Amino acid sequence: MNDEHATPDSSAPAPIVPPPPPPYLEAPSPAPYVAGPPSSAPYVAAPPSPAPYLIAPPAPGAPAGIRPLNVLAVISLVSAFFVSVAAVVTGHIALSQIKRRTAQGRPEQGRGLAVAGLVIGYVGVAAGIAGLCVVLVVALSGGFRALPGISALAPAPDLTFEAGQSLDPTSDIAFTDDFSHQPGFTESKKDWGDGDSQYTSADGKCTVDFSKTPLNSVQVVKGDDQATSDNLLAMLQNASYSDVAKFADSGALIQGSLYSSSTVDVRTMGWSGADGTQGATVARAFTALDYGLAVQISCADDASMQTASRDVWASAVIATQ
Repeated sequence: MNDEHATPDSSAPAPIVPPPPPPYLEAPSPAPYVAGPPSSAPYVAAPPSPAPYLIAPPAPGAPAGIRPLNVLAVISLVSAFFVSVAAVVTGHIALSQIKRRTAQGRPEQGRGLAVAGLVIGYVGVAAGIAGLCVVLVVALSGGFRALPGISALAPAPDLTFEAGQSLDPTSDIAFTDDFSHQPGFTESKKDWGDGDSQYTSADGKCTVDFSKTPLNSVQVVKGDDQATSDNLLAMLQNASYSDVAKFADSGALIQGSLYSSSTVDVRTMGWSGADGTQGATVARAFTALDYGLAVQISCADDASMQTASRDVWASAVIATQ
């Protein structure tokens, strides 16, 4: 029998069929967004808040709420005792800062200190100006100004030849430096304490020599300053005593300051050279002090000599200590 027509065996087990899968459940979709009705009120932006005011933190240990102290006010008061101009400048700046910062809402302390510094500073400035004026007056008058190596010189009574005998042997007599301010002359040799200096005219035609000469090389006539002054003239000009006795003359130089009325008796004698040069010597011996003072003028011609001689008599000053 053909197998194709065979009857299936009823005793064979039925095939196992898996159960169908459960139905797929979708997640519910979110509800659609519904915009609310537009607001009828317009949107108004809030005004910007003012910038916060920053206050510097108080110094460590300082109580809260204490106004800071202006530094320049303190500097003004302190400097008033040392540099008056600095006190005035810093005092004005401090007052300006305090006023400006107070208007800005940042008040500072120190106004009283600044005012005190200003007052003291202005007093110091006024005192300085007054002192400068005194110094200028004294300088221009020629008083109280000493040559190098000589202490302050002060005016003295008239020094006649006779009065020279009563001088204290410790007295110090010298030329002041008034001639250094004479227009038309410049200092060509500075006095370094020996009493000798030299000035030359701007045109180079004249020289003026100031000297302090010991009398150990001069014939001294004790008790007679005039005779000894003549002998000093003879030595300085290399002249004979007879020439000095014939041509020398008496004069007087200013004593103390340019505006002083006191004088010093001197002897003077001129000379002239074969080449037209002209000159003169002014001398005064102080026998009580064992030295003498002299001014020697030398010029290239007579006109220059006249000018230089006039300048010497006008501004050569002798003072004593």
